Amino acid sequence: MEKAEIIATIRALAEANGGVPVGRSRLLQEAGITEGQYSKFGTLGELQAEAGYAPNTLNGSFDEEVIMKQLIDLCVLLGEFPTIQKMRAAREKNPQRFPSHNTFHRLGNTKAAKAATVVAWLSGKAGLSTEESVALELCRPLAIEYEKESEVPDAVFQACGYVYLFRDSTAHKIGSSIDPTSRRLTLQTGNPRAIQLVHQIITDDPKGIEDYWHRRFASRRRVAAGGTEWFDLRREDIAAFRSRTRM
Repeated sequence: MEKAEIIATIRALAEANGGVPVGRSRLLQEAGITEGQYSKFGTLGELQAEAGYAPNTLNGSFDEEVIMKQLIDLCVLLGEFPTIQKMRAAREKNPQRFPSHNTFHRLGNTKAAKAATVVAWLSGKAGLSTEESVALELCRPLAIEYEKESEVPDAVFQACGYVYLFRDSTAHKIGSSIDPTSRRLTLQTGNPRAIQLVHQIITDDPKGIEDYWHRRFASRRRVAAGGTEWFDLRREDIAAFRSRTRM
C-alpha cells in the first residue's frame, strides 16, 4: 500500500468520525491497514498530521503500564473483568485519566485475550499488591479460556511465519522467520553461548509484527551486542511477549 492511499484512508475515517482521526486499533479494524504497512512511512501521529489533522494523542498518550493499572483497578472495583460498556462508562466518568475502550485493544482483541495479557503481566511481577492479586484471580479463568481458544484451528487466519524470542546467557533476540528452529540452529553455529527458544508468535505479517516488538522495546536494545535485534528485557517484557500466540 502506498503512502498516499494510507493518508487518504486516514482522512476518510476521520471525516466519518466527526473530523477526529481514529486510533491505531480502528485503523487496523476498519481499514485493514496493518502497522507494518503504515510504519514504514512514519508514526501514525506523523501520518495524521500529514493528512491535515492534529495527531490523535489520546490513545497514544497512555503507555502500557498505565493502561494495565487502569484495567486492574477497574477489575477490582467491579469484582469482574469489565465489558466494553463498563470501560466506556469508566471513561465517561473520568475522560482525562481513563483511556478510551479502544486503547485497551493494545492488550488483545477479545475480552479473553486482554485478560490473558493481564495474567501474563502480573505473573512476571514480584510482590503483587492486594489489588493486583485480586485482579489476577479475576482474570485467570478468562486467560485459561483464551488458551483453549488459541488451540482451535482457524481456517480464516492465513499465517505465513513467526516472530520469535530467543535467549542466550546475556540477552534476548527478537526476529522473524518461517522456521524459528532452523534459524536458532543457524545462530547457534559459532556461538559459544547456548541459544534457547523462549516463545514464538504465529502471524500473517512477520516483518510488521517484528518491527512492532522492536519499537516497543527500543529503549532496551543492545546495539553493542551485535546488531539491533538483541535486547536486555525485563521479566514483564518477556511476559508480555509470551502472552501473544498470534498477531
